[in-house]
Amino acid sequence: MNLENISKAELIAEIERLRQMLNEDIIQELQESNAALQDLFDNSNDLIFVCNAEGKILFANRIFTQKLGYSIDELPHLNFQELLAPSHRIAYLRQLSQLLAGEEISKFQLVLLSKHKQKIYLKGKVSIRFENGKPVALRGIMYDTTDKVRIEAELMSQTARLKAIFESGSHIMWSVNRKREFTAFNQNYVKALQIQYGITPKIGENLDVLRNALEKDGLRAFWKEKMKRAFTGEIQHFEVKARDINGNTVWQEVYLNPIPSPDGTIEEVAAIAHDITENKKIRESLQKAKEVAEQSLKVKEIFLANMSHEIRTPMNGIIGMIELLSLTTLNETQKEYVETLKKSSQTLMHILNDILDLSKIEAGKMQLFPKSIHFQNTLQKVYDLFLPQAKQKQNSLTLQIDNQISQFLEIDETRFIQILSNLVANAIKFTEKGEINITAELLERQSEKQKIKVSVSDTGIGIAEKDRHKLFQAFSQIDSSTAKTQSGTGLGLTISKQLAEMMKGEISFLPNPQGKGSIFYFTFQAPISQAEAQQLSPNIIWQKLEKPLPVLLVDDNAINRKVASEMLKNLGAEVKIAENAPQAFEWLTKENFEVVFLDIQMPEIDGITALHLIRKMNLAKQPRIIALTAYAMEEDRQKLLSEGFDDYLAKPIRLESLYQKLTAPTSEFHFNQDSQNTWIDESVWNSLIALTNKEMLLESLQECINETEIQIAEIQENLTKENFAEILKTLHTIKGATATLGLSRFAQKTAWAEKMLKEKDHKQWENILAEWQAEWNIFLEKLPSYIPIPNKEAK
Repeated sequence: MNLENISKAELIAEIERLRQMLNEDIIQELQESNAALQDLFDNSNDLIFVCNAEGKILFANRIFTQKLGYSIDELPHLNFQELLAPSHRIAYLRQLSQLLAGEEISKFQLVLLSKHKQKIYLKGKVSIRFENGKPVALRGIMYDTTDKVRIEAELMSQTARLKAIFESGSHIMWSVNRKREFTAFNQNYVKALQIQYGITPKIGENLDVLRNALEKDGLRAFWKEKMKRAFTGEIQHFEVKARDINGNTVWQEVYLNPIPSPDGTIEEVAAIAHDITENKKIRESLQKAKEVAEQSLKVKEIFLANMSHEIRTPMNGIIGMIELLSLTTLNETQKEYVETLKKSSQTLMHILNDILDLSKIEAGKMQLFPKSIHFQNTLQKVYDLFLPQAKQKQNSLTLQIDNQISQFLEIDETRFIQILSNLVANAIKFTEKGEINITAELLERQSEKQKIKVSVSDTGIGIAEKDRHKLFQAFSQIDSSTAKTQSGTGLGLTISKQLAEMMKGEISFLPNPQGKGSIFYFTFQAPISQAEAQQLSPNIIWQKLEKPLPVLLVDDNAINRKVASEMLKNLGAEVKIAENAPQAFEWLTKENFEVVFLDIQMPEIDGITALHLIRKMNLAKQPRIIALTAYAMEEDRQKLLSEGFDDYLAKPIRLESLYQKLTAPTSEFHFNQDSQNTWIDESVWNSLIALTNKEMLLESLQECINETEIQIAEIQENLTKENFAEILKTLHTIKGATATLGLSRFAQKTAWAEKMLKEKDHKQWENILAEWQAEWNIFLEKLPSYIPIPNKEAK
């Protein structure tokens, strides 16, 4: 523009245009600067605010509004003092007074209330702006400490609780560092040391202050070892016996707990102990009482076992001869006499069995052996058994079964029948020309088991109110007078009650609602069987053998020999008789026998010793050896089977029992009875065979051998890799598998190896595992002498 030719008006307009442009640029720059500053404030993690002297909030950044829960539009209507937590207002005014006085507060603290009345703890820099000497604005840049305050409060509370527990509990507590210096203890520890050793401990004092006191009790080395182990990270739990200052015995139970530092090292050990002196005295008294009770129970068991033996031996002759007599030609009167003798002898045997059952229950040795049964067939079996007896007394007998009860259940059929038979027999015994009803109903059904109630009602003589307390009590009968009309010991209901409780049920009594007679019922729980019950062979009592069977009978009692030999001959066996073990050995060297009945109690050489000697004889064919004994308890049976007998027959002998033993399948297992070489637990094998079959046992053993061979290779590989944790895990698996299958000696050796590896240094592991593997190789060599298991090459 040419300024010489421009008019004044144009010049003024141009100046105005330039000034306008300048203002717009400044405003834009200011706006951009303000926007950048606002963005900086809003993206800050600190809470920034400005309020005037009256408390009106002039500015606050985004994080301030977010923390307090207000929108930016709500802030101008709020007064800063309204945001203060009431409990913090005095502290705020005190800090404000310091600022007004010119003091500088490096960490100004505020506690504000959010819109939702939550406390927000702030800490930071707060300043006051003055104009003409008067405060006009309050400015703050602060950070949120709410979480930190909450954590500190929780820690303080927890510390206070721990301190209260530390000091007020009944336990004795102390801790020491790696320098063996006291770092903490409670007053109980102080009192304990004063009472026990006359010593008062001090923080920072070394444990050596206890040296002389511990040496006096011979405990210094003991405590030194325990503390040493604790500082390696191993928790210690033990009981320690010492003496107090007066020489009295003091017992303590102690826990030493390592306290790891962040880097994993153990710099401190905390100890907790409590006085168990009185508990020890009580336990010692209880142990003595227990030993006395066990000794008394043992004497009772021995007496009952001997009584059983002494009664069964003559009863064997009586019952056996009655049975043989019944096989001869008799007239009607003689048949009646024989039948009476049979019933009397059976009653006597029932009484004896009841006494033995009761003694087993009292000793806690009664066991249940559940198996899959057809429930309806079992009830029908009891019904068929008692129907003739009911008809003989002109009673009607009915059976009703709830169709909701599962067809197959897992129960101990023998004990179930024992309870039900007892109730039905009593009902028939006390009912003349009446009704007896057996009912089974479903009480409760779950996915895998059922709760069932079985009742027996009758219209007999009933039970008076005054006599009901006598029910289910041992040796207690409703009619105990000398003129009573019914026989019995009063044990049946007692035993039934115990058996019902073992089956997770109960047994009880109700008066018959018809006004006459009684209702006895019992409940039990039974798993629903997923497999059908094994189909039993026809119930053949006995019959002639299909072909002559060579049998050797060994018994020192002449009557027993006479009874058993005559019964065997009636069955069609070819019988040879031996009065003792030497005669039996002589017969076995002359002839081959399929079966040997071997009496247990014999002079000079007993039956068990004779069995072991026969097994070691170089016979062309090993016979089945059946124990013949008057000892009839379950533990007697288990003991004899574990010794290696193929079967067991209790006296008195019955023809049907003898027939079943002669026709039982022959076992292929004849265990080596080398007492110095107990490689297997024969009772486990016998149990597994009974629960499954021989083939399954052989398959399981072969599978175990194959798997163990693979695991041994894995152990060697992990040893090379120094993967010690995996070695221990594999050993633990092998220990469980071999123990389950009765490989007892190797399972014990594996348990030994596992224990030694945990205790010894890793450098010694190779030697320990080599010794363990050598045991496995010896076992593989010995196994064929026990059973015909396939060779390893058959894998």
